[in-house]
This record gives sequence, structure tokens and C-alpha cells, in this order.
Amino acid sequence: DNLEICLGESVTVNTNSGYNNYDWTPSEISSISDTYVPTSLTDNQISVIVTSDFGCSSTETIDFTIYDLPIVNLSIDDTYLCMGESLVVSANSGYNNYAWTPSSISGNTDVYFPTSSSEDMISLTVTGEGGCTSSDSLAIQVFDLPIVNLGVDNSEICIGETISLNTNPGYINYDWSPSSISSNTDMYTPTSLTDNQISVTVTGDGGCTSSDNLDLTIYDLPIVNLSIDDTYLC
Repeated sequence: DNLEICLGESVTVNTNSGYNNYDWTPSEISSISDTYVPTSLTDNQISVIVTSDFGCSSTETIDFTIYDLPIVNLSIDDTYLCMGESLVVSANSGYNNYAWTPSSISGNTDVYFPTSSSEDMISLTVTGEGGCTSSDSLAIQVFDLPIVNLGVDNSEICIGETISLNTNPGYINYDWSPSSISSNTDMYTPTSLTDNQISVTVTGDGGCTSSDNLDLTIYDLPIVNLSIDDTYLC
């Protein structure tokens, strides 16, 4: 049977012992038994000339097939992403099989949505001719989204009253509307009946953001217009 190997693999060569000289091609091989590692696809022939004590010689040649290793060239469009975002992953096309980790990725190019911030690596093993394989991997970092949980101590107030607002602490930035509110907890006094919506966008690690909003019910103050018919009386 024809010997088939992948480039970089070794072959074990041997011949009969007890003769005066063994002249091998390639010359890296020596003795009657040796291990040879081809360095190119054209290093696919091994021959030996065996010389006896009487100067008689015999020659034998073996041809074998060397398959090149697949070229992977794994690439991703971003190495940092927030939960819920996707990555486009790709590798060289035209090979027999693509075995990805995570296994939800398929083919030589795909869109991948991480499902956990603990996922920190994308790896690929490509199988080409002769079952030869090459692998590559790339590190990624997936950031969790901030948890907002916007809360208010009273969602129904009279105009002029003050409410206490809060959301989860510990994040990089809090972008409020109205902008007079700051940090993760603050006091706010609406100045009109239309100031009845409050929203916040929280920025966490990796620039990842989450938003929340709430609606207030603001009641106008009664209009009294107290009048009397006289300010002086007996």
C-alpha cells in the first residue's frame, strides 16, 4: 500500500542488516533503521544503495504521498464584546471539515453569539487532504451587561414634591434624563406636569450599557383663589 503522511510527520525506514555500506537518499537517513521527517511535499522519495563486502550493490526506492497541512487563518471581527452582541468568525475555505469550539459555530465562516461572559476562547481545527489537521485559536473577552433596576420611593406625587431615585451602584457612568440627576442615587423635584418620565443608561465594563425608565404621575396643586367680601368687619 502507498504510504501517506502529513507534512511534519515522520516515517520509519529500515532495510536488511549485515552489509558493508548503506547509501541513503536523502542523506539525513543513516544506518539500517532510522526515522525521517520530510520538510517539503517533494521529499516524497526514499532510496538506498546497499553494498556487500564484495562490492556488489542493490538499490531500492520507495515513493510515498505527503499531504500539506491546512492553512487556517482564523479571524474574528472583534475581540471585546458585550453579552447579546455577535462575532463574525472566519477561516480559509475549501477544506474537508471545520471543528469549532464552541460547537455552535459551523463551516468556514459564521456568526457567533456568546452565551456567557466566561467564554474566553474561540478555537478551530481544520481537516484537509489525507486527514491532515491544523488548529488555531483566538482569545475573546465577553462583558456582562450592567444591571440597572431603576427605583423610586414614590411614583405618584404633587408638583413641587421631591422623589428619591436609585439604581444599582458600582458602574462606570450613569447618564440620566433629566440631566439634573446624577450618580446611582439622587433626589429629584419635577418642575412641571410633563416632567413625568425618568430614564437612566448605565455604562459598565467594556463600555457595555443597559437602560431603564419609569413613569411618574404628577398631580397639579389645587387653585384656591380665596376671596372675602371685606377685610374689615365689626
